[in-house]
Amino acid sequence: MKFFLTKTFFAPFFSAVVLLTACQPSDSEMNKNPEMAPSTPDVVESTATITDDAFVVDGAWVRVGMQGGMSAAYFTISNGLDQDDVLLGATSSVAQATEVHETYDVGEGMMGMRERESLPIAANSLTEFKQGGLHVMFLRLTEELSEGDEVQFTLQFENAGNVTVTAPVRMR
Repeated sequence: MKFFLTKTFFAPFFSAVVLLTACQPSDSEMNKNPEMAPSTPDVVESTATITDDAFVVDGAWVRVGMQGGMSAAYFTISNGLDQDDVLLGATSSVAQATEVHETYDVGEGMMGMRERESLPIAANSLTEFKQGGLHVMFLRLTEELSEGDEVQFTLQFENAGNVTVTAPVRMR
């Protein structure tokens, strides 16, 4: 099988690469501008509730995406345990790369996106993964994700271990 790069393919691909790499501030940029420093997860009030004595991932959904493109998963983590945990990463067979990301304020009305290599999950808290905030990013999709499909992904936690989530695909 031969693979040819054409202008039609290269332009969107190059734009996506630039977008993803441009969102990553250097260490010196973060030192100059504290707004760029990694944030702690949003612990929010949500329609979800903390489940006593349980660690639950709930309300998951995945955005529609084209093969070769990107998509994202959103959900709520309820840590009803008396012990903190750490989200270490995510995996999925629907993408060549699956990463935990956060959106952050670059300044001057601009927002950026960057990978989180680990994410603390406080004891007795809710952590919301939502549009414009924390999310799981699916990069270079291996298949088209259409409304009504289901996507399976696994979240890897320090204490809770691997939690596999099945989420519907939808537009919003």
